[in-house]
Amino acid sequence: MTKEKERRDAPRAPSRLEVEVWGNSGDNEITDLSVTGAFIYTEASSQFKLDDEVDLVLKFPTEDEAMLVKGRVKRITGRGIGIEFMKLTSEHIKVIAKYYSKLRRAKPPENT
Repeated sequence: MTKEKERRDAPRAPSRLEVEVWGNSGDNEITDLSVTGAFIYTEASSQFKLDDEVDLVLKFPTEDEAMLVKGRVKRITGRGIGIEFMKLTSEHIKVIAKYYSKLRRAKPPENT
């Protein structure tokens, strides 16, 4: 197990979910998700600093409405940023857990 995996509070599930990061005009996509955070692919990762607080607009396909979630930048790479969710309400936790559970049950794509 790598040190990165050891630092995570919860296991991640692969995802492809569009996300709006306020203040970032580029394309953003959650590429993996847990109930405590996410990795967001963005071409503008250099505009962020560790511990920056960000506002995220998440629209889960399991829900009718988007939700605003606060996050903190915990990791920066050339491919994107690792976010730890902050100040989640019980409703946020419920929605994220529902979608996360669906991702974990999904059959992985077959190699062609």
